Amino acid sequence: MLGRLFPIALVVAAGCASSNPGSVGIPPPTPLRMSLESFNRYFAVAVERAADNILERNESPSINRTTIFWKMRSIPTCRAFLALGDDESALLGMWMVASRLVQFFENGDGKDLFGTAQPIAVGTCREMEARIEELAKEYLTADKLARAQKNVADFAGSHPISSGFGSHDDDGEAWAGVVSSSLNKPVSVVTTPLSFMNPTSGLSDTAVALHRVAATVDSLKTELDYAPANIRWQTDLLVLELEESKAVNE
Repeated sequence: MLGRLFPIALVVAAGCASSNPGSVGIPPPTPLRMSLESFNRYFAVAVERAADNILERNESPSINRTTIFWKMRSIPTCRAFLALGDDESALLGMWMVASRLVQFFENGDGKDLFGTAQPIAVGTCREMEARIEELAKEYLTADKLARAQKNVADFAGSHPISSGFGSHDDDGEAWAGVVSSSLNKPVSVVTTPLSFMNPTSGLSDTAVALHRVAATVDSLKTELDYAPANIRWQTDLLVLELEESKAVNE
């Protein structure tokens, strides 16, 4: 049974805000938002490369399956935080993802998953954690940074990823409180999805309609960009299961 990695992102990005009929579109990207989008792309590539490097050292079916789960769970979770309307909240979410992965592979339930190739996973996640922390140092004020450093580390330690890349149902609500206290912003602000922001206030009906179309196209393009990877991961799992089934029958 597949575990669930970080339902936090889904709860924070989608489940904590009420619908607002007057809110449409997606606001123009800020410098921080563009940096986060760049980090998201880096994160995906880093995990893919680490998984490939691990398989080069050990091609056992169990390790193969674990690397697929790692990609399937962590990459979409990191990307999901881009759905938040508050850039600083998205930053902390990505930081939390990296920190929990470090804890998982270094000292947690995942510390023995990859055998002699374990240092690849640990090193990759530590590098991801260092990069996102550098973004925090660049964009957060000193007081927010200090609180975030402590709170992210405490959360990663007290809410570890379980075996199978699983998490707990109450982690999302707990994380929202952590972000709120770290940034000194209301929970309603740090959990509001990007789609509920209103960048078209004061525009004519025609301009709003055009903005909606552009926003919809951008959203679909983002999902389609990741569709090939999702299909590939599912296919890899299917092939692995068929090979194992064949081996058992023989």
